[in-house]
Amino acid sequence: MDTKGRFEPVTDLPHATRLLIAGELDRVDTNVWMGGADSRMGEPVTLERLQRSWVLDCAGRMPPGYRERAARWESQVFADVEQDPVQLTVLHDIAQQWAQALREDNDAPEHVYLMCQYGMNRSGLAAGLLLRALGVSTEETVLRITSWRPGSLSNQRFRRLLAEAPVRR
Repeated sequence: MDTKGRFEPVTDLPHATRLLIAGELDRVDTNVWMGGADSRMGEPVTLERLQRSWVLDCAGRMPPGYRERAARWESQVFADVEQDPVQLTVLHDIAQQWAQALREDNDAPEHVYLMCQYGMNRSGLAAGLLLRALGVSTEETVLRITSWRPGSLSNQRFRRLLAEAPVRR
């Protein structure tokens, strides 16, 4: 915290953890990451890597310059509260569209980053929706997220939304 009681970022670079390795799923040659603008957990998200990446920003906290550098940038800011995000339908649509592009597009990105402030709940929901849209089971999705980012998905409503998420079309 600074002298006025405000929380300040804990690091200069956002950090993320890889949940899905390129080639792990049939016809998906993209790495899927979840993380946070103010997180220390995982690997640094560098500007150079973003040139080959798509980013979904769920908190609006990513550093200046990242938006311009990413190959594709979406922003859907929502609160980490125990209720459905207002943009839930949009989040489902993005997950389905991106999953389809990752499976079918020869120009799919090398990396997809689902980012929020600390990389715990909002990015967990977004990453989980994408994994579900790629056909990963609810159990496997939750296990990947909570194992690789301990403490994540503590928002029980977000966890339930993953169980209700539509799978691959």
